[in-house]
Order: sequence, then C-alpha cells, then structure tokens
Amino acid sequence: QDETRKKHWELMGQMMDEQAKLRDLTNASKRDSAAITNANKKISELQRRMYESAADAHKRMEAVMSKKQ
Repeated sequence: QDETRKKHWELMGQMMDEQAKLRDLTNASKRDSAAITNANKKISELQRRMYESAADAHKRMEAVMSKKQ
C-alpha cells in the first residue's frame, strides 16, 4: 500500500502541474489549440498510469491472499 500511495502521490503531483498548465493555456488571451490538446493528453496519460498502478497493486495483493481472504 505504501508503495502504491507514493506512486500515486507522485502521479497526482504531475497531474496537478499539467492541470495548472492547462488552466494557463485556456485562460491565455490567444489560445493554442495544439498545446491545449497536448496538455489534455498528458493529463489522460497520467490518469491511465494511476489506474494501472492501482490495478497492479490489487493483483499483487490478491496473489498473496488465500482463497478465504
């Protein structure tokens, strides 16, 4: 759990940085559609990595549990 938590905090920090960039891009007087799209893609990729990390953690936990657990 601690390993997953640390990984998620790191990913969340990166996601917050990307969300701040996206905010700045969308609030700019002249919007750059390509940069906005790229920022959205980065956020989606970070979210995907977080979901995969959680799924991997569940698989590892289930692997060490007995059938009754």
